Amino acid sequence: MLGSIADIQRCYEFRVGVEGEGARLAAQHNSRTRIADIEMALEAMDRCIAEGGLGADEDIAFHIAVAQASENDYFVRTIHSVTNAIRIGISIAATLSTRSTVERLTTANREHWAIFEAIRTGQADLARERMQAHIESARRRVFVGR
Repeated sequence: MLGSIADIQRCYEFRVGVEGEGARLAAQHNSRTRIADIEMALEAMDRCIAEGGLGADEDIAFHIAVAQASENDYFVRTIHSVTNAIRIGISIAATLSTRSTVERLTTANREHWAIFEAIRTGQADLARERMQAHIESARRRVFVGR
């Protein structure tokens, strides 16, 4: 349960390490089926952006697909456990950002595609670095408005 904005901040801090490692493992396992699932989540986000949606479900689907590609159910359970915090963070960013929803989501999905590319090509360390950078960027979109 979230009790404060500080809890959302701590969630982002937690996710940097956990999701970075999940992306690294996803790249190491490099399962064709799981990679196709990640790509489908990205394409859903592209459609959402084109249709002017908020993108929370699509964003979460991407992170769950990466966690599933780690082939470690603890990563999947962890993402499921923080989906409420992710939704609230996305809502805050949408409300407080000086950037349009389309611009903000396009930036986030560009980061997602870069993570996907590192996973698809088996570049484990790069996948981890890109996921960590993405989570940090998402945190800044929420708390700094950029």
